[in-house]
Amino acid sequence: MGETGMETRRLILRAALDLFSVDGYARTSLREIAEKVGISKPALYYHFGSKEDLLVEIVRPLQDAMAELLDRAEAADPPPTGRDFFTAYFDVVMEHRQLSVWLSMDNAPRAHPALTERGWAQQERLIKLLRGDDDSFERSVEVACALGAMQVGIMTFATLGGLDQAREHILGAALRLLEGGRSDA
Repeated sequence: MGETGMETRRLILRAALDLFSVDGYARTSLREIAEKVGISKPALYYHFGSKEDLLVEIVRPLQDAMAELLDRAEAADPPPTGRDFFTAYFDVVMEHRQLSVWLSMDNAPRAHPALTERGWAQQERLIKLLRGDDDSFERSVEVACALGAMQVGIMTFATLGGLDQAREHILGAALRLLEGGRSDA
């Protein structure tokens, strides 16, 4: 695929994410995406064989970034602190802010089989990493709640505004949950 083809592909991905973010995945048609880009529907099919293929490619950069983050953290000796990891996690989500917010608000893509397998595998790795040597049920709950607090905090303030100001508060709240409610996290 030439440079023009790669640019068209990039424009399709950008237009699709913009439309999905506003109208939702299920309510956005390939025709609407093609019209936004200024190409025909067959031209869109040249780049993406289906709406599902388009969805997978839109989400791939976030999933790849999360995989890289997890790979680095799992290989680190010593392992990163909770604060270091959560800060890096926050940065990855922020790098993909529009995509992250859309995925948190639209159930359709999260339930798509092409995405769920990789997403759940990453979630399991994330919990295992943050749980450390403690594989107790209680520790798993603390980790899950800490991740949930981080995600909800980011999505709330990314949507309402003030995310930059809320960053340290979100990190602090998530770390307190990760550390079992202790304030010395």
